[in-house]
Amino acid sequence: MPTTQRSAPKMRAKQALAAAAVAVAAWGAPAQAQTIPACTSYGSVVTTPANLSAWDFSQTRATGHYALTPNALRIWTDSNGTTDKSAGYYPTNFPLSALGAETIAQAGDYTTTSGTIPPSLQLAVDFDGNGSVDGFLVGETAYGNTWWLSSTAALFVKSGAPHTGGGYGSSWWGLATEWQSAFPNARVRAIGYSLGSGVHGDYLINRITLGCVNYTFSNVTAPPQAVPTLWPAALALTGLLLAGLARRRLRE
Repeated sequence: MPTTQRSAPKMRAKQALAAAAVAVAAWGAPAQAQTIPACTSYGSVVTTPANLSAWDFSQTRATGHYALTPNALRIWTDSNGTTDKSAGYYPTNFPLSALGAETIAQAGDYTTTSGTIPPSLQLAVDFDGNGSVDGFLVGETAYGNTWWLSSTAALFVKSGAPHTGGGYGSSWWGLATEWQSAFPNARVRAIGYSLGSGVHGDYLINRITLGCVNYTFSNVTAPPQAVPTLWPAALALTGLLLAGLARRRLRE
């Protein structure tokens, strides 16, 4: 019995040390990536000649092009030089956590006319939620569901990237859930696409789905609504009423 009494304090000490070690390990471990939920419903933006100006095409270069077709946005480049780039951005404002659970392949629906490198998806992200864009996350199917960060991004975004090192489009990259965990206040200020620069290709963008919104395209502008005309009987009745009123005023 004395032996048991002497070993009890040692056992409690070992348990306390083990618990402390677990606590330290948990404190120092990276945060678990949050889950970006699937969309429960979808909005719709249909771009036609009437509202094409809502898109920002200022990043399209001299030998990059875009044009609306009956059911898609055609984008193409003339060659594979530095001026061969076609890009467009549509203004948005939603939290990165509301991006939707679509894969990068599901989020962009393209038809290839020519080329081997399809256009990428683009997210202009305000990583700290202060109202200004701090960098672009780029989604290319060649890298699975990894979004890589543009080299022009702010230093604090590069420093906080989920992963660093080559092999995924740039030196800073991660899944959408990982970017959301690293920057919980991040908001997407614009979505878009980019073909190039330096990429020769011709593609039809049939649909982009980002932020629980389906973006589609058409070169057909809805005709103006016809103004309804009054029935002939109603016109005749109105005429009779006006004539009767005129005769009454004459008698008075």
